[in-house]
Amino acid sequence: WYQRRVLNLAHQSLGDRYQYDALRAFIELNSTIQVLNLDGNELDDICDLNLDNVKRLYLSGNNFASFSSLPAMPRVEELYLKKNFITGTYGLTREKFPCL
Repeated sequence: WYQRRVLNLAHQSLGDRYQYDALRAFIELNSTIQVLNLDGNELDDICDLNLDNVKRLYLSGNNFASFSSLPAMPRVEELYLKKNFITGTYGLTREKFPCL
């Protein structure tokens, strides 16, 4: 059984509800993903995604307004969020992101 470690879904219109539901189901089936690229997808909240094993996450060019729109990620070491609407550190806690 092949387990994915890297997944590039940049610019796939995942902000659309139908596409997002498919993304959520795919990630549930591929929980070993360590590098995930979701750049440019018009996303504004991904709290319901299980990203426990992700170490590097690309979210640039989306619609995030705060870190509270992100799930807890106990293993994330790199988080890319340029070109979003985040203006402060609200939701950025050591409990939520212990490896940052």
